[in-house]
Amino acid sequence: MNSVTKSRTIYYTNGNTATITEVLPLDITEANGTRRQLDCKTTEQILGTYSTRCTSRGTSDGSFIKVYKNKAQYTNVPGFNALYPDGSKVNFGYGPLSNAVRYFPDVIRDRNGNKIIVWYKNNTGRINYIQDTLSRQIKFYYENDAYGNPDKLVAVTVPAMTAGQELQTVRFYYEDMTLNSSGKFVGQITAPSTVRVLRYVYTPATKTAFKYDYHPNYGMIKKITRLVGTTVSSTALTATGNVSGDGLAAATTEYDYPDGSSALTDVPKYTKRTCKPPRISASLNWSFRVNSSSA
Repeated sequence: MNSVTKSRTIYYTNGNTATITEVLPLDITEANGTRRQLDCKTTEQILGTYSTRCTSRGTSDGSFIKVYKNKAQYTNVPGFNALYPDGSKVNFGYGPLSNAVRYFPDVIRDRNGNKIIVWYKNNTGRINYIQDTLSRQIKFYYENDAYGNPDKLVAVTVPAMTAGQELQTVRFYYEDMTLNSSGKFVGQITAPSTVRVLRYVYTPATKTAFKYDYHPNYGMIKKITRLVGTTVSSTALTATGNVSGDGLAAATTEYDYPDGSSALTDVPKYTKRTCKPPRISASLNWSFRVNSSSA
């Protein structure tokens, strides 16, 4: 949830004035990335003044989400509660981050009272663990950046059958990639010389993985490979490690981005996607074309 901090002058009935600061929610972002604007729906009179303040906000796009501020919010203590049409409630109580005005959900309740609590790593916005109604914890582990702060997600664990033990459900492996973008575009562009990219998503229980190959000039994913029989060199929780053996390729998807031989005047685009499903020797091709016409 994005918010803004505003100061304004209020006028008391006895002739005095005062300046108050309020944190106002602007919009709410749903899990699928949809952003919904929040407008003031109800107000109340500030005791002893001629001024009012907004007590609830809501969406006006037909989603019928209502957002209320905690009473403590009037003294700048973080806290917003969102009520959804299906009866579920989300408390946005974590935030704001440094140099940001975003609040994150920390308690999610469904209409039956089941509760999920989300805990975050200090001042990063990254999830530490999620606790369900039965107090089971799904934990998230990260590698640190150069400053010692949690950065890239390394592993996600769930409780194992034995008390106190954790089972890794998925791991993420990264690599540093050099970008050769110089001279690949008409005009001047700004691009880093190296980027840290996600190379493998590995499932330890099945020893399967997805491998991502990137275009050396543009940094887009140009090929996705589903692997079986994959082996890894490390299952550490705070370091990404590396994949020691790809195993066998079970399926692939490729995109025919430009090869970089000619300078581009626009973003790189692919015109064909080629998929090779498991146990099928032939490839399946999809071609894409944009027709431009003037009225």
